[in-house]
Amino acid sequence: MASWRRLCNVLCLFAVSSPWFCQSIDPAINARSLFARPQTLCRRGGYIPKQQQQQQQQQYQNPQRLEPIDLGTTLIAIRYQHGVVVAADTRTSVSGYVSHRFSQKIHAISPHCVVLRSGSAADTQQLVSDCSQFVQSQWYRHGVELSVAQIAHWLQCQIRNDPDADGGGGAAAGRDLSVSLLVAGYDAHSNRGKLFSLVSSGALLEEDRFAVAGSGSTYIVGYLNQELDRLTATSESSQDDDDDDDDENTRRLPTLEQAITLCQHAIQGGIQWDGGSGGFARIVILSRQGIEERTILPKPGVQHQ
Repeated sequence: MASWRRLCNVLCLFAVSSPWFCQSIDPAINARSLFARPQTLCRRGGYIPKQQQQQQQQQYQNPQRLEPIDLGTTLIAIRYQHGVVVAADTRTSVSGYVSHRFSQKIHAISPHCVVLRSGSAADTQQLVSDCSQFVQSQWYRHGVELSVAQIAHWLQCQIRNDPDADGGGGAAAGRDLSVSLLVAGYDAHSNRGKLFSLVSSGALLEEDRFAVAGSGSTYIVGYLNQELDRLTATSESSQDDDDDDDDENTRRLPTLEQAITLCQHAIQGGIQWDGGSGGFARIVILSRQGIEERTILPKPGVQHQ
């Protein structure tokens, strides 16, 4: 039995090393290269070009090349006279594919603060989850509700991979995050609403009147600027001047109903003009009383995107 096996092995080696077998596969392959590089043959016996092998190896070795789930979205936050109004659409997409039509992009972190997320869905969900746990732990341990500014700076430390954040490294340790966040809420210390915008580089900006984020924000910035300037001019002409700067800044802000209308129209514009935005509008009102959520469905007769 062993002699028959040795004979079969010799015949197989002779057949493989013959010029006819090598030329039938590829003229550039000889017997030595065939045995030195067995990966050049696929399982069915076909030849895989070297360039294609390198592309496959790079794809398997670099999983980051795989396209992540992206929040192509429209996020808006507008300060009004007694707080902040925020709004977002509900579409989550992967390039041109809509993966979720009714996603939640506004997350309550504390009774007076929310975070609006855009960018990579995995990165933003992880950051929001860690932030919510951190805020809850501070409340349970010390009985302290963190302010909007403290929450925004904690998220900034996580994104910038600050070694002092969360006892070393934080949630962003060793990763390049793709995030764009809006942090909004009512600040009890200053008795007014506050807005912060945070990008993947770690830059944190406090906005005065409004903030936008997402792929649909480029279509609505001009509209919001124009409408807020018009409302400011109308309110200044209808009221007398006052020496108090805080009262003057409050008068320059829209009312609650005006802010809700602006958010609704802006979200509808983002859904109409931006391919990554769609669904319906979720609106959240942040004031001294807490958080109030509203849902603005598409008008009857309008095609639901």
